[in-house]
Amino acid sequence: MDNDGANILVALYENGLVTDCPRGENKGRVLSNDYVVRKLEKLCTVKDITAKKTVSGTVNFTLLLTPYSGDGERSLNLWPEQFY
Repeated sequence: MDNDGANILVALYENGLVTDCPRGENKGRVLSNDYVVRKLEKLCTVKDITAKKTVSGTVNFTLLLTPYSGDGERSLNLWPEQFY
């Protein structure tokens, strides 16, 4: 990475979801889904991206149960999105 900066992103994702397919090309199949991103937010922007950096911030996620929400395992992932 160069020193142009980066956004630090946080994704809330879910694993272990199951989707019944009543129509379409997958009709009658049950599909398993992992790493389904439910929310994606920017935590902060880092201008100086030296090798070691400590960043902090707050991201709030509102979790809503929908017909598509399952009993899957929910997790967070953090990563930099480099500026070009």
